Amino acid sequence: MGWTDATEKKCLLSLQSEAQRLYREGSRDVMRFHMKLDVAVEICKSILKLPLEDLAEPDLGTLVNWIQEDRKRARIINSKEILIVPDPRDAALADHTKTAVLGNQTLSEVKSDMARLLLPSCVGRGPHRPGEAAGGRLKADEWRTFCTVNLPITLTRLWSGDSATTHERRMLKNFLHLVQAVRIASFREISNADVQAYEFHMHAYLTSLLSLYPGIKIVPNQHISLHFGEHLKRWGPVHSWRCFAFERFNGMIQRIMTNSKRT
Repeated sequence: MGWTDATEKKCLLSLQSEAQRLYREGSRDVMRFHMKLDVAVEICKSILKLPLEDLAEPDLGTLVNWIQEDRKRARIINSKEILIVPDPRDAALADHTKTAVLGNQTLSEVKSDMARLLLPSCVGRGPHRPGEAAGGRLKADEWRTFCTVNLPITLTRLWSGDSATTHERRMLKNFLHLVQAVRIASFREISNADVQAYEFHMHAYLTSLLSLYPGIKIVPNQHISLHFGEHLKRWGPVHSWRCFAFERFNGMIQRIMTNSKRT
């Protein structure tokens, strides 16, 4: 993937994020008088799922009318195109970013699979009590094993079978894009084709994230991950420059007594 392709993908992700934001939060004036054609087209394609390819030349006014009608049906705006302010008492329910994805039942299945799983000695162990406060704060290596080994085993079993819902299948596909990106980024040898595959999977993960979980916002770390392919091209496999060694030494330093006490 060339520099131009990577830049185009980042611009597309930014466009999709802006489309999601305006659909949820855009005021009447913004939608009617300041909407850009490319954003309106993106809303109609990715959110309203309209077959715009049938239109010879999309008209901005028509697209905005369609968008506003859909927002009324979704109770985002009222009949006068004024944003409907949610009841503060429902804030916890309205905050999609705090919605549990796995849930206790799925976590129970994950723990059951982990108890039966035998890992080679070269693979770090996952957390002993995932999803529990008593399990403490996870280390980076525990997160990696949990997310790239333990979760894929259980979620593939639960979310790809005949009883899985369409939404569960979409969540699984989204998550596996992230797993594959992390796996590629951890290679001890890496090629240009690997970097292209990493960029593809990371972009696919973030793009589908926006449509799967309405209300979610791309955070800085996720944005930075889109630039990670450039670092892989410049510096090679991450094992020579990642921060695990630094974190390990930080842990050793933190255990050094500095208050003249022996315990």
